[in-house]
Amino acid sequence: MTPEEISTLAAAGNLPQIEGVDPATAQDLDGYLCVSDLVAIAVEVVSPMWNRAEDCELKTSGGQSFGTLCFTKDLGRVDRDELTQWRYAAYLADSEVTDVTEATYAFKRDYIVIDASFLVSYLSEYRDGAPIWGGFSHESYNPSYWSRSGPEIIAKKNISPPTEVHAVNFARLTAAGNNFERYLRMYHCVELLFDYVIFKKIKRLNDDLFGYAEVMKENSRVELDRLKILIREYCKDVDKLADALHGAAAFEVTCREIFQTFSKDGNPLGDEARWSKVWPFILGQNLSLTNMRTARIANDADVYGKFVIDLAAYWIYRVRCSIAHNRVGEFIITDDHDEFVGKFACSLLGTVLEQLLADEDFRSLNA
Repeated sequence: MTPEEISTLAAAGNLPQIEGVDPATAQDLDGYLCVSDLVAIAVEVVSPMWNRAEDCELKTSGGQSFGTLCFTKDLGRVDRDELTQWRYAAYLADSEVTDVTEATYAFKRDYIVIDASFLVSYLSEYRDGAPIWGGFSHESYNPSYWSRSGPEIIAKKNISPPTEVHAVNFARLTAAGNNFERYLRMYHCVELLFDYVIFKKIKRLNDDLFGYAEVMKENSRVELDRLKILIREYCKDVDKLADALHGAAAFEVTCREIFQTFSKDGNPLGDEARWSKVWPFILGQNLSLTNMRTARIANDADVYGKFVIDLAAYWIYRVRCSIAHNRVGEFIITDDHDEFVGKFACSLLGTVLEQLLADEDFRSLNA
């Protein structure tokens, strides 16, 4: 409600005083409702890190208390006359004139309610940093969120995490809040699986430790090379990997930027000529040994398989870096790339995980 509406309702006896908050004092203060020296400012987004069971007092680093963060949005319908002074001030800002006839009310937003004397300081020195120091924001944030549609889900048999630690981390995938978080959690699962493989290989060594040096050599490689080793050893259906790579076709501009413009060491399509030969096969959904022979990139099945695996590993790794590393010299993933990550990148990485976990050689490590 506006200050004028609140004052009118108070004069008519339709709004009570609650915990010293007098609606008759309602006024506009720098564009915000101020009542009994309390200013209500709407909060659009609150981090899920907060336990919303009780409101939080706001203090400066010097210990000065200046207000309260009121978790009001998810309260459901509450008794207006039982609100605290801070929540009542928030109620007056949040409600409409038609709401005052009801004894209960459901808030539309969360609020911070601060002392009027602190308003100027808050707006000029604190507000912009609230997402950082307070885990809340006064700006709305509506990210895109690409999601898969039905009508069916294909169950894959004999896919299971090898240990309880892995099971917990795979379970965390279902709690990912968006596609970017889901991708990073999937990638983390791959890293844990590589550690598991190295551990099992060491346990299988004889007392003379023959082969130890080779296992340690694998473990000491850079991250992209470790990913390639894992895929080469346990992802044997190259055609399925190629099908997953075809998913990039709908995102040509993004793929060219992330994989080519920001090309890094290990790129199988590092030069423009090679990209120009292979990308038409991605677009045509026909990345195959026959076509790769025609393009003079792979003459036999082994070379073709190695190429597909190296390309899949490189693309997976580059997406991971772009999500995890927001820095100069790196492709910056934004909300505009949500469908690219959700529809293509997660699908490609998921294909790798499914093949790896179902592979008999991998499963035999736990025998």
